[in-house]
Amino acid sequence: MDDRILITFFTTTQAMRMEDCCRRAGENGRLIPVPGKISAGCGLGWMTEKRCRERMISFMTAQKLEWQGIYELEGILKGQAKKNGD
Repeated sequence: MDDRILITFFTTTQAMRMEDCCRRAGENGRLIPVPGKISAGCGLGWMTEKRCRERMISFMTAQKLEWQGIYELEGILKGQAKKNGD
């Protein structure tokens, strides 16, 4: 069982900003290329531990970061869990 999530972004600028904000705040995770089974605007996503989901949503909201979707990785991708603004 995979205990990670992937946060996708509409643009490369948003993904890079996420990386910068997370590094400054000491948040765990890293930018990765988005697997082909997921549709993402820029092709980059932030991968982190599943247990960090709610904290990451709060963090991104506080930082005014826009995200496209949050996916749970479980062998084959499980599916979209939450979109920005939902």
